[in-house]
Amino acid sequence: MKILGVMFFLALIAATESGIAECAEGSGKASLEWKDALKQAPEWYAGDEAARIAANVVLFQRDTGGWPKDFDPAGTLSDAEKTKVVERKQRKDSTIDNHATTREIAFLAMVSAARKDEALQEPVLKGIGFLLSAQYANGGWPQAWPEGKDYKKRITFNDEAMTDVMFLLRDVSKGAGPFGFADQALKAKAAEAAARGVDCILKCQIIRDGKRTAWCSQHDETTFAPAEGRSFEKPSLSGRESVRIVSFLMLVEPSPQVIEAVEGAIAWFKASGIKGIRVERKEDPSLKKGHDIVVAKDESAPVLWARFYEIASNRPFFCGRDGVAKESLAEIEHERRIGYTWYTDKPKDLLEKEYPAWKARIESGAKAQPITPREEIERQIGLLKAEKTADLQSCFTERLRDRITDEAVSAGKAEVEKYAIDDLFASVETGEREGRKTAKIKMKNGRTLTTLVLVDGRWLADTIWFR
Repeated sequence: MKILGVMFFLALIAATESGIAECAEGSGKASLEWKDALKQAPEWYAGDEAARIAANVVLFQRDTGGWPKDFDPAGTLSDAEKTKVVERKQRKDSTIDNHATTREIAFLAMVSAARKDEALQEPVLKGIGFLLSAQYANGGWPQAWPEGKDYKKRITFNDEAMTDVMFLLRDVSKGAGPFGFADQALKAKAAEAAARGVDCILKCQIIRDGKRTAWCSQHDETTFAPAEGRSFEKPSLSGRESVRIVSFLMLVEPSPQVIEAVEGAIAWFKASGIKGIRVERKEDPSLKKGHDIVVAKDESAPVLWARFYEIASNRPFFCGRDGVAKESLAEIEHERRIGYTWYTDKPKDLLEKEYPAWKARIESGAKAQPITPREEIERQIGLLKAEKTADLQSCFTERLRDRITDEAVSAGKAEVEKYAIDDLFASVETGEREGRKTAKIKMKNGRTLTTLVLVDGRWLADTIWFR
Protein backbone atom coordinates (compact mmCIF):
# COMPACT_ATOMS: atom_id res chain seq x y z
CA MET A 1 0.00 0.00 0.00
CA LYS A 2 1.55 3.28 -1.07
CA ILE A 3 0.82 5.84 1.60
CA LEU A 4 2.99 8.81 0.74
CA GLY A 5 4.44 10.06 -2.54
CA VAL A 6 7.73 8.25 -2.88
CA MET A 7 10.01 11.20 -3.61
CA PHE A 8 8.77 13.34 -0.74
CA PHE A 9 8.66 10.38 1.64
CA LEU A 10 12.25 9.32 1.01
CA ALA A 11 13.51 12.90 0.94
CA LEU A 12 11.90 13.77 4.24
CA ILE A 13 13.16 10.60 5.90
CA ALA A 14 16.68 11.37 4.68
CA ALA A 15 16.44 14.87 6.09
CA THR A 16 15.91 13.91 9.74
CA GLU A 17 19.53 13.65 10.80
CA SER A 18 19.25 16.78 12.94
CA GLY A 19 16.42 15.19 14.91
CA ILE A 20 14.08 17.19 17.09
CA ALA A 21 14.78 19.29 20.12
CA GLU A 22 13.71 18.48 23.67
CA CYS A 23 9.92 18.25 23.81
CA ALA A 24 8.10 21.12 25.44
CA GLU A 25 5.03 19.12 26.38
CA GLY A 26 4.22 15.45 26.78
CA SER A 27 5.39 13.76 29.93
CA GLY A 28 4.11 10.25 29.14
CA LYS A 29 6.43 7.73 27.50
CA ALA A 30 6.01 7.66 23.73
CA SER A 31 5.78 4.50 21.65
CA LEU A 32 8.05 6.06 19.02
CA GLU A 33 10.20 9.12 18.53
CA TRP A 34 8.33 11.83 16.65
CA LYS A 35 11.19 12.20 14.18
CA ASP A 36 10.41 8.62 13.09
CA ALA A 37 6.71 9.30 12.56
CA LEU A 38 6.92 8.90 8.77
CA LYS A 39 9.06 5.75 8.86
CA GLN A 40 6.52 3.23 10.12
CA ALA A 41 5.14 0.24 8.23
CA PRO A 42 2.05 1.13 6.13
CA GLU A 43 -0.34 -0.89 8.29
CA TRP A 44 0.78 0.95 11.43
CA TYR A 45 -0.99 4.14 10.29
CA ALA A 46 -4.35 2.35 10.40
CA GLY A 47 -3.89 1.41 14.06
CA ASP A 48 -5.08 2.89 17.34
CA GLU A 49 -1.66 4.25 18.30
CA ALA A 50 -1.45 6.24 15.07
CA ALA A 51 -4.94 7.61 15.76
CA ARG A 52 -3.93 8.62 19.29
CA ILE A 53 -0.85 10.47 18.07
CA ALA A 54 -2.85 12.09 15.25
CA ALA A 55 -5.27 13.50 17.83
CA ASN A 56 -2.32 15.06 19.64
CA VAL A 57 -0.95 16.48 16.39
CA VAL A 58 -4.30 18.17 15.72
CA LEU A 59 -4.30 19.53 19.28
CA PHE A 60 -0.91 21.19 18.74
CA GLN A 61 -1.96 22.86 15.47
CA ARG A 62 -2.01 26.64 15.78
CA ASP A 63 -4.92 28.77 14.61
CA THR A 64 -2.66 29.91 11.75
CA GLY A 65 -2.81 26.38 10.37
CA GLY A 66 0.85 25.63 11.03
CA TRP A 67 2.71 24.01 13.90
CA PRO A 68 5.52 25.13 16.20
CA LYS A 69 8.70 23.10 16.63
CA ASP A 70 10.15 21.51 19.76
CA PHE A 71 7.13 19.51 20.85
CA ASP A 72 6.39 15.80 20.99
CA PRO A 73 2.87 14.70 20.00
CA ALA A 74 3.90 11.04 20.27
CA GLY A 75 3.94 11.25 24.06
CA THR A 76 0.91 10.83 26.31
CA LEU A 77 -0.53 14.18 27.40
CA SER A 78 -2.18 14.67 30.75
CA ASP A 79 -5.42 16.67 30.93
CA ALA A 80 -3.47 19.61 32.38
CA GLU A 81 -0.98 19.45 29.48
CA LYS A 82 -3.80 19.31 26.93
CA THR A 83 -5.36 22.41 28.47
CA LYS A 84 -2.02 24.17 28.26
CA VAL A 85 -1.63 23.23 24.59
CA VAL A 86 -5.11 24.55 23.75
CA GLU A 87 -4.33 27.83 25.50
CA ARG A 88 -1.39 28.31 23.12
CA LYS A 89 -3.33 27.81 19.89
CA GLN A 90 -3.45 31.54 19.17
CA ARG A 91 0.34 31.86 19.23
CA LYS A 92 1.90 32.99 15.96
CA ASP A 93 4.96 30.74 16.26
CA SER A 94 4.27 28.36 13.37
CA THR A 95 7.40 27.37 11.46
CA ILE A 96 8.85 25.08 8.81
CA ASP A 97 12.14 24.76 10.72
CA ASN A 98 13.29 21.28 11.83
CA HIS A 99 10.68 19.76 9.46
CA ALA A 100 7.84 21.29 11.47
CA THR A 101 4.44 21.67 9.78
CA THR A 102 5.41 19.55 6.75
CA ARG A 103 5.92 16.49 8.96
CA GLU A 104 2.61 17.06 10.74
CA ILE A 105 0.70 17.51 7.47
CA ALA A 106 2.22 14.36 5.97
CA PHE A 107 1.56 12.31 9.11
CA LEU A 108 -2.09 13.35 9.38
CA ALA A 109 -2.62 12.67 5.68
CA MET A 110 -1.13 9.19 6.05
CA VAL A 111 -3.32 8.35 9.04
CA SER A 112 -6.38 9.80 7.29
CA ALA A 113 -5.75 7.65 4.19
CA ALA A 114 -4.96 4.48 6.14
CA ARG A 115 -7.96 4.77 8.48
CA LYS A 116 -10.29 6.33 5.90
CA ASP A 117 -10.82 9.10 8.43
CA GLU A 118 -12.11 12.09 6.45
CA ALA A 119 -12.21 14.24 9.60
CA LEU A 120 -8.41 14.40 9.55
CA GLN A 121 -8.49 15.99 6.11
CA GLU A 122 -9.61 19.27 7.66
CA PRO A 123 -6.39 19.92 9.65
CA VAL A 124 -4.38 18.71 6.64
CA LEU A 125 -6.08 21.26 4.40
CA LYS A 126 -5.61 23.92 7.05
CA GLY A 127 -1.91 23.08 7.20
CA ILE A 128 -1.55 23.24 3.42
CA GLY A 129 -3.36 26.57 3.50
CA PHE A 130 -0.78 27.80 5.99
CA LEU A 131 2.05 26.86 3.61
CA LEU A 132 0.38 28.62 0.69
CA SER A 133 -0.25 31.75 2.75
CA ALA A 134 3.29 31.82 4.13
CA GLN A 135 4.89 31.93 0.68
CA TYR A 136 6.36 35.26 -0.37
CA ALA A 137 5.15 36.79 -3.62
CA ASN A 138 8.63 36.09 -5.05
CA GLY A 139 8.20 32.36 -4.44
CA GLY A 140 10.33 31.92 -1.33
CA TRP A 141 9.32 30.68 2.10
CA PRO A 142 10.49 32.18 5.41
CA GLN A 143 11.47 29.92 8.27
CA ALA A 144 8.66 31.29 10.46
CA TRP A 145 5.35 32.96 9.62
CA PRO A 146 3.49 35.21 10.29
CA GLU A 147 5.84 36.62 12.92
CA GLY A 148 9.22 35.74 11.50
CA LYS A 149 11.90 38.16 12.74
CA ASP A 150 15.56 38.64 11.93
CA TYR A 151 16.96 35.55 10.16
CA LYS A 152 13.62 33.72 10.50
CA LYS A 153 12.13 35.94 7.80
CA ARG A 154 14.85 35.02 5.31
CA ILE A 155 14.17 32.67 2.41
CA THR A 156 15.23 29.53 4.25
CA PHE A 157 16.88 26.45 2.74
CA ASN A 158 18.57 25.62 6.05
CA ASP A 159 17.73 22.12 7.32
CA GLU A 160 15.73 21.58 4.10
CA ALA A 161 12.95 23.94 5.26
CA MET A 162 11.85 25.30 1.87
CA THR A 163 12.50 22.07 -0.01
CA ASP A 164 10.38 20.16 2.54
CA VAL A 165 7.51 22.45 1.58
CA MET A 166 8.10 22.11 -2.15
CA PHE A 167 8.28 18.31 -2.12
CA LEU A 168 5.04 18.19 -0.15
CA LEU A 169 3.24 20.67 -2.41
CA ARG A 170 4.41 18.72 -5.43
CA ASP A 171 2.68 15.64 -4.03
CA VAL A 172 -0.44 17.69 -3.31
CA SER A 173 -0.45 19.10 -6.85
CA LYS A 174 -0.50 15.57 -8.25
CA GLY A 175 -2.89 14.12 -5.68
CA ALA A 176 -0.13 11.63 -4.89
CA GLY A 177 -0.20 9.12 -2.03
CA PRO A 178 -2.40 10.27 0.86
CA PHE A 179 -3.28 13.54 -0.90
CA GLY A 180 -5.68 11.86 -3.30
CA PHE A 181 -8.55 13.79 -1.72
CA ALA A 182 -7.17 17.12 -2.99
CA ASP A 183 -9.60 18.79 -5.40
CA GLN A 184 -8.52 20.40 -8.66
CA ALA A 185 -8.51 23.91 -7.21
CA LEU A 186 -6.09 22.89 -4.45
CA LYS A 187 -3.91 20.95 -6.90
CA ALA A 188 -3.67 24.04 -9.11
CA LYS A 189 -2.75 26.25 -6.15
CA ALA A 190 -0.08 23.80 -5.01
CA ALA A 191 1.33 23.52 -8.55
CA GLU A 192 1.46 27.29 -8.90
CA ALA A 193 3.19 27.69 -5.53
CA ALA A 194 5.77 25.05 -6.45
CA ALA A 195 6.39 26.75 -9.81
CA ARG A 196 6.98 30.09 -8.07
CA GLY A 197 9.28 28.28 -5.65
CA VAL A 198 11.39 27.02 -8.55
CA ASP A 199 11.61 30.55 -9.93
CA CYS A 200 12.84 31.74 -6.51
CA ILE A 201 15.41 28.94 -6.36
CA LEU A 202 16.83 29.96 -9.74
CA LYS A 203 17.12 33.58 -8.61
CA CYS A 204 18.86 32.56 -5.38
CA GLN A 205 21.54 30.41 -7.01
CA ILE A 206 24.92 32.03 -6.42
CA ILE A 207 26.80 33.04 -9.57
CA ARG A 208 30.58 33.29 -9.23
CA ASP A 209 32.83 34.34 -12.09
CA GLY A 210 29.86 34.05 -14.43
CA LYS A 211 29.11 30.44 -13.43
CA ARG A 212 26.19 29.07 -11.46
CA THR A 213 27.28 27.27 -8.29
CA ALA A 214 25.29 26.37 -5.15
CA TRP A 215 23.00 28.08 -2.66
CA CYS A 216 23.35 29.65 0.77
CA SER A 217 21.38 28.29 3.74
CA GLN A 218 19.45 31.57 3.83
CA HIS A 219 18.83 34.24 1.23
CA ASP A 220 17.56 37.79 1.57
CA GLU A 221 13.80 37.82 1.11
CA THR A 222 13.96 40.89 -1.15
CA THR A 223 17.24 40.79 -3.06
CA PHE A 224 17.80 36.98 -3.09
CA ALA A 225 21.40 37.61 -1.95
CA PRO A 226 23.12 35.12 0.41
CA ALA A 227 22.28 36.11 3.98
CA GLU A 228 23.38 35.34 7.53
CA GLY A 229 21.33 33.06 9.75
CA ARG A 230 22.42 32.55 13.32
CA SER A 231 25.81 33.91 14.38
CA PHE A 232 27.58 30.74 13.22
CA GLU A 233 25.70 30.59 9.90
CA LYS A 234 27.48 33.14 7.71
CA PRO A 235 26.72 33.89 4.04
CA SER A 236 28.27 30.97 2.19
CA LEU A 237 27.92 28.21 -0.38
CA SER A 238 26.23 25.26 1.32
CA GLY A 239 27.47 21.75 0.60
CA ARG A 240 24.53 20.31 2.52
CA GLU A 241 21.36 22.31 1.84
CA SER A 242 22.12 22.61 -1.87
CA VAL A 243 21.71 18.85 -2.36
CA ARG A 244 17.93 18.69 -1.92
CA ILE A 245 17.49 21.84 -3.96
CA VAL A 246 19.13 20.10 -6.92
CA SER A 247 17.13 16.92 -6.25
CA PHE A 248 13.92 18.93 -6.55
CA LEU A 249 15.04 20.73 -9.71
CA MET A 250 15.66 17.35 -11.32
CA LEU A 251 11.95 16.53 -10.91
CA VAL A 252 10.54 19.56 -12.69
CA GLU A 253 10.20 20.39 -16.36
CA PRO A 254 13.78 20.60 -17.69
CA SER A 255 13.67 24.11 -19.11
CA PRO A 256 16.98 25.62 -20.30
CA GLN A 257 17.12 27.63 -17.06
CA VAL A 258 16.62 24.55 -14.89
CA ILE A 259 19.18 22.54 -16.86
CA GLU A 260 21.74 25.32 -16.51
CA ALA A 261 21.07 25.53 -12.75
CA VAL A 262 21.47 21.78 -12.24
CA GLU A 263 24.61 21.51 -14.38
CA GLY A 264 26.18 24.47 -12.59
CA ALA A 265 25.49 23.00 -9.16
CA ILE A 266 26.76 19.56 -10.16
CA ALA A 267 30.00 21.06 -11.47
CA TRP A 268 30.39 22.91 -8.17
CA PHE A 269 29.82 19.75 -6.11
CA LYS A 270 32.38 17.86 -8.19
CA ALA A 271 34.96 20.62 -7.65
CA SER A 272 34.27 21.01 -3.93
CA GLY A 273 34.61 17.49 -2.54
CA ILE A 274 37.17 17.03 0.23
CA LYS A 275 39.40 13.94 0.13
CA GLY A 276 41.74 12.44 2.70
CA ILE A 277 39.84 13.16 5.91
CA ARG A 278 37.50 11.30 8.23
CA VAL A 279 35.13 12.85 10.77
CA GLU A 280 34.81 10.78 13.92
CA ARG A 281 33.28 10.86 17.36
CA LYS A 282 35.90 10.64 20.11
CA GLU A 283 34.73 9.58 23.56
CA ASP A 284 36.06 11.80 26.35
CA PRO A 285 34.37 11.67 29.80
CA SER A 286 36.02 14.95 30.79
CA LEU A 287 34.02 16.86 28.20
CA LYS A 288 30.40 17.94 28.38
CA LYS A 289 28.19 15.18 26.93
CA GLY A 290 31.23 12.89 27.12
CA HIS A 291 32.55 13.19 23.60
CA ASP A 292 34.11 15.36 20.93
CA ILE A 293 33.97 15.51 17.14
CA VAL A 294 37.38 15.48 15.47
CA VAL A 295 38.75 15.44 11.94
CA ALA A 296 41.44 12.85 11.25
CA LYS A 297 43.60 12.30 8.17
CA ASP A 298 42.64 9.19 6.22
CA GLU A 299 43.62 8.87 2.56
CA SER A 300 41.23 5.94 2.12
CA ALA A 301 38.19 7.80 3.47
CA PRO A 302 35.29 8.54 1.11
CA VAL A 303 34.80 12.08 -0.19
CA LEU A 304 33.11 14.57 2.14
CA TRP A 305 31.76 18.08 1.67
CA ALA A 306 31.85 20.96 4.13
CA ARG A 307 28.61 22.55 5.17
CA PHE A 308 29.92 26.05 4.48
CA TYR A 309 32.31 27.35 1.80
CA GLU A 310 33.50 30.92 1.40
CA ILE A 311 31.76 32.38 -1.63
CA ALA A 312 34.80 34.10 -3.12
CA SER A 313 37.52 31.50 -2.43
CA ASN A 314 35.44 28.29 -2.13
CA ARG A 315 37.43 27.39 1.00
CA PRO A 316 35.57 25.48 3.74
CA PHE A 317 35.10 27.38 7.00
CA PHE A 318 33.72 26.77 10.47
CA CYS A 319 32.18 29.23 12.86
CA GLY A 320 31.42 29.39 16.56
CA ARG A 321 28.84 31.50 18.32
CA ASP A 322 31.30 34.40 18.26
CA GLY A 323 30.60 34.72 14.53
CA VAL A 324 34.26 34.52 13.55
CA ALA A 325 35.06 32.15 10.68
CA LYS A 326 37.84 29.62 11.29
CA GLU A 327 39.76 27.36 8.91
CA SER A 328 39.32 24.15 10.90
CA LEU A 329 36.68 22.48 13.05
CA ALA A 330 39.15 22.19 15.93
CA GLU A 331 39.32 25.98 16.25
CA ILE A 332 35.69 26.52 17.26
CA GLU A 333 34.26 25.87 20.71
CA HIS A 334 33.34 22.36 21.84
CA GLU A 335 29.62 23.15 22.12
CA ARG A 336 29.40 24.06 18.43
CA ARG A 337 31.74 21.27 17.29
CA ILE A 338 29.38 18.61 18.63
CA GLY A 339 26.12 20.55 18.29
CA TYR A 340 26.04 21.12 14.54
CA THR A 341 26.58 19.12 11.34
CA TRP A 342 29.75 20.54 9.76
CA TYR A 343 30.51 17.87 7.15
CA THR A 344 28.21 15.81 4.95
CA ASP A 345 28.27 12.98 2.43
CA LYS A 346 24.84 13.88 1.02
CA PRO A 347 26.19 14.94 -2.41
CA LYS A 348 27.50 11.41 -3.02
CA ASP A 349 24.18 9.85 -4.08
CA LEU A 350 23.29 13.00 -5.98
CA LEU A 351 26.45 12.73 -8.07
CA GLU A 352 26.56 8.95 -8.46
CA LYS A 353 22.85 8.07 -8.83
CA GLU A 354 20.41 10.96 -9.23
CA TYR A 355 22.41 13.09 -11.65
CA PRO A 356 23.36 10.30 -14.11
CA ALA A 357 19.72 9.16 -14.24
CA TRP A 358 18.51 12.73 -14.79
CA LYS A 359 21.19 13.35 -17.45
CA ALA A 360 20.20 10.22 -19.35
CA ARG A 361 16.54 11.26 -19.22
CA ILE A 362 17.35 14.73 -20.52
CA GLU A 363 19.54 13.43 -23.34
CA SER A 364 16.86 10.96 -24.40
CA GLY A 365 14.30 13.75 -24.53
CA ALA A 366 12.11 12.10 -21.90
CA LYS A 367 10.16 14.21 -19.45
CA ALA A 368 10.84 14.11 -15.73
CA GLN A 369 7.39 12.63 -15.18
CA PRO A 370 4.81 11.62 -17.84
CA ILE A 371 1.75 13.83 -17.46
CA THR A 372 -1.84 13.74 -18.69
CA PRO A 373 -3.49 16.46 -20.83
CA ARG A 374 -5.19 17.84 -17.71
CA GLU A 375 -1.90 17.97 -15.80
CA GLU A 376 -0.33 19.78 -18.77
CA ILE A 377 -3.06 22.42 -18.76
CA GLU A 378 -2.70 22.79 -14.97
CA ARG A 379 1.05 23.22 -15.43
CA GLN A 380 0.55 25.85 -18.12
CA ILE A 381 -1.88 27.71 -15.86
CA GLY A 382 0.75 27.67 -13.10
CA LEU A 383 3.40 29.06 -15.45
CA LEU A 384 0.97 31.70 -16.72
CA LYS A 385 0.10 32.86 -13.21
CA ALA A 386 3.80 32.95 -12.32
CA GLU A 387 4.40 34.98 -15.54
CA LYS A 388 7.22 32.66 -16.63
CA THR A 389 7.17 33.57 -20.30
CA ALA A 390 10.20 31.56 -21.45
CA ASP A 391 9.00 28.37 -19.77
CA LEU A 392 5.47 28.90 -21.12
CA GLN A 393 6.78 29.29 -24.68
CA SER A 394 8.19 25.75 -24.51
CA CYS A 395 4.66 24.43 -23.81
CA PHE A 396 3.37 25.46 -27.24
CA THR A 397 4.02 24.24 -30.76
CA GLU A 398 6.97 25.95 -32.39
CA ARG A 399 4.90 28.11 -34.75
CA LEU A 400 3.32 29.90 -31.77
CA ARG A 401 6.28 30.55 -29.49
CA ASP A 402 7.30 33.97 -30.80
CA ARG A 403 3.76 35.23 -30.19
CA ILE A 404 3.89 34.39 -26.48
CA THR A 405 5.33 37.65 -25.16
CA ASP A 406 5.57 39.15 -21.69
CA GLU A 407 2.65 41.42 -22.54
CA ALA A 408 0.48 38.53 -23.74
CA VAL A 409 1.32 36.52 -20.61
CA SER A 410 0.48 39.42 -18.30
CA ALA A 411 -2.88 39.93 -19.99
CA GLY A 412 -3.55 36.20 -20.00
CA LYS A 413 -2.82 35.94 -16.30
CA ALA A 414 -5.48 38.53 -15.52
CA GLU A 415 -8.00 36.64 -17.65
CA VAL A 416 -7.29 33.11 -16.43
CA GLU A 417 -7.58 34.12 -12.77
CA LYS A 418 -11.31 34.56 -13.36
CA TYR A 419 -11.75 30.82 -13.86
CA ALA A 420 -11.37 27.62 -11.87
CA ILE A 421 -9.58 24.69 -13.48
CA ASP A 422 -12.87 22.79 -13.80
CA ASP A 423 -14.27 25.68 -15.86
CA LEU A 424 -11.37 25.49 -18.28
CA PHE A 425 -10.96 21.71 -18.39
CA ALA A 426 -14.28 19.84 -18.32
CA SER A 427 -13.52 16.99 -20.72
CA VAL A 428 -11.05 15.78 -23.33
CA GLU A 429 -11.55 14.30 -26.79
CA THR A 430 -8.59 12.26 -28.02
CA GLY A 431 -7.75 11.80 -31.66
CA GLU A 432 -4.96 11.85 -34.23
CA ARG A 433 -3.72 14.43 -36.73
CA GLU A 434 -0.89 14.02 -39.22
CA GLY A 435 0.30 10.93 -37.39
CA ARG A 436 0.36 12.57 -33.96
CA LYS A 437 -1.95 12.00 -31.02
CA THR A 438 -4.17 14.94 -30.11
CA ALA A 439 -6.27 15.93 -27.12
CA LYS A 440 -9.02 18.50 -27.66
CA ILE A 441 -9.74 20.24 -24.35
CA LYS A 442 -13.39 21.17 -23.85
CA MET A 443 -14.46 23.86 -21.37
CA LYS A 444 -17.41 23.69 -19.03
CA ASN A 445 -19.37 26.01 -21.35
CA GLY A 446 -18.88 23.53 -24.20
CA ARG A 447 -16.32 25.57 -26.13
CA THR A 448 -12.87 24.31 -27.06
CA LEU A 449 -10.04 25.69 -24.91
CA THR A 450 -7.22 24.35 -27.08
CA THR A 451 -5.93 21.22 -28.76
CA LEU A 452 -2.85 19.54 -27.39
CA VAL A 453 -0.50 17.68 -29.73
CA LEU A 454 1.83 14.93 -28.51
CA VAL A 455 5.32 15.84 -29.78
CA ASP A 456 8.33 13.75 -28.69
CA GLY A 457 6.48 12.58 -25.59
CA ARG A 458 5.25 16.06 -24.60
CA TRP A 459 1.78 17.57 -24.86
CA LEU A 460 2.11 20.95 -26.62
CA ALA A 461 -0.75 23.44 -27.01
CA ASP A 462 -1.50 24.24 -30.66
CA THR A 463 -3.42 27.48 -29.96
CA ILE A 464 -2.70 30.33 -27.59
CA TRP A 465 -5.65 29.52 -25.39
CA PHE A 466 -5.19 32.25 -22.77
CA ARG A 467 -5.65 35.24 -25.10
